[in-house]
Amino acid sequence: MDSLQDRLSFFVATDVLKETRRANWTWSEPRQETVAEHVWHCTLLAMLLADTAPDGTDHDHVRDLLTIHDLVEVFAGDTVIWDDVPENDVATREERAGERLIGMLPESRRARFDSLWREFQAQETIEARFARAIDALHPMLMSWGPGSQGQLDLSLTSTMALTRKQSVLEAFPQLWEMVQGIVRHAVDCQWISSDEMTPETYGLSQPSDRLAFFFATDALKALSRANWVRSGRRTETVAEHCWHVILLAMLFEDAAPEGIDHNHVRDLLTIHDLVEVFAGDTVLWDDVPLPEVDAREQAAGERLMAMLSGAPRERFDPLWREFQAQETAEARFARAIDSIHPVLVSWSLRGKGHQNTTLTPTRIIERKRPFIQGFPDLWDLTLWIVQEAVNEGLMPEDEMMQKAEDPHHART
Repeated sequence: MDSLQDRLSFFVATDVLKETRRANWTWSEPRQETVAEHVWHCTLLAMLLADTAPDGTDHDHVRDLLTIHDLVEVFAGDTVIWDDVPENDVATREERAGERLIGMLPESRRARFDSLWREFQAQETIEARFARAIDALHPMLMSWGPGSQGQLDLSLTSTMALTRKQSVLEAFPQLWEMVQGIVRHAVDCQWISSDEMTPETYGLSQPSDRLAFFFATDALKALSRANWVRSGRRTETVAEHCWHVILLAMLFEDAAPEGIDHNHVRDLLTIHDLVEVFAGDTVLWDDVPLPEVDAREQAAGERLMAMLSGAPRERFDPLWREFQAQETAEARFARAIDSIHPVLVSWSLRGKGHQNTTLTPTRIIERKRPFIQGFPDLWDLTLWIVQEAVNEGLMPEDEMMQKAEDPHHART
C-alpha cells in the first residue's frame, strides 16, 4: 500500500496550473485567468446549471471530470480555441502530457485519475459532454458576460465565436441559447465583430439572480491568501486554493474514516470559501477572535445566499451552513483537507516556504491540531512535513519538535 507521501510529487506538480495563464480575462479584472481559477469556477458553474443537463446526468461525476479535465496542461500548456492548431497536434501533445503526469501517481491512485482524464478526452459519456459544455461556456461568460471587463478582440467575428462553440454546446439547448445571447452582447458592446451569424436578439436563458451570484464569486480570483504558490513568486488566490483542495480530497480519500461520503466532501470544498466574497480571507496566524470571524462570515454567507432563489439556493445554502457548523464527519474531513493544504503547498518536498517567515513549528502545529489531529494519517503527514521543513532550514527548530513523537514513524 502506498503512503500519502508517495502522492506528493503528483500533487505539487499540479500547482503549476496556478501560474498557467489562459487566453480569457477574469470577469472582474482585465487580467488573464489562471487554469486553476478556471477549473474551480467551472465546477461551481456546473453546480449552478445542473438543471440544464439531461435527466439522469451524474452531477458528482461531472464535478470530478471538471476537477481533473485540465491536468494535462501541467505539461502541455493551455490550447487557445481561437488559434488554428491542428486537432491531431493538440491530441498528441495532451496524450503525452497526461501519461507523464498520471504516471507520477502510485499505482493505487493511478487508475482512478487515468480513467477520469481519458473519459473527458474521449467525450463518449453524457457527463463528459456536459462537463465539456460547461468548460466551453465559462470563458465566454468571463470575457463577454453582463458586467464583465469586456475583452476586446475585433479580429474575432460572431461567426467564428459561434462556430467554434456550436459542436460542444448545441446539444444543451439552454446553454446554447445563453452562448448566442453572450455573442450578441459582445457585438453590441463592440468587443467582437458582427457578421452573418450574429444573433438577432440579446438574452440569457438563465435567471439573472443565478448569473449575478456566479459573477459575484469571481471576486475570489482577486482575493489573495497568506500562503504562496509553489514557485514563491506570489500568493495564491482563494479560487486557486478551492480547486486544489478538491483535487487533494480526491487524492487523499483513504485518509478519511470509513463511511464518509466523498462526493459530499468535494461539494463542501467547492463552496467552502464562498463567504469570502464578502467577508475576505481570515489568516489563521492572525490573532482574530473566533466569535468576530464567525459573525463576519455568517453575515457574508447570508448576504451571498440571498442572491439565489429556487433550486440553486436549496442546494448551496445547506452546504455552506454545514461546513460552517462542522457537525458532520464530511464537514470535519473537508476542514482537515482545507487546513493541511497550505502546509503541503508551502513546505512539502522542499517547498519555498511561507511569506510569513515568523512561523515556527509550535505555531503551525498548535493552530493546525484542532482541525487535523482527528485524522491520524493527515496528522502524521503534517508532523512529517513540519520536521522536513526544519531539516531544510525553512523554519527554526523549537521546543515543539523536540517534544513531539518522531514524525518519521508516521503511519502514512
